[in-house]
Amino acid sequence: MLLKFLEVPPRETKSRKENEKLGKQKVERKRTFGTLSQEMGNKEKERRKNDKESGKKKGEKVRKRKEKAHMKLLNYRHKK
Repeated sequence: MLLKFLEVPPRETKSRKENEKLGKQKVERKRTFGTLSQEMGNKEKERRKNDKESGKKKGEKVRKRKEKAHMKLLNYRHKK
């Protein structure tokens, strides 16, 4: 049984030069965890800025959402 695992041929790998000859460029990871979290922070800042511009404050939106959920819950309990 152990011999079956040893008989598996190694994967065929191509060198970077061969890939470049074929026209494939080296693929680099564009983002690391640090830059990803930074980007998410930037999106959050952008969203907050847009909220302020539209005249809606984050707390007000959250309050309205919670009130709506509470009313749904009350209606559900009332129907039972």
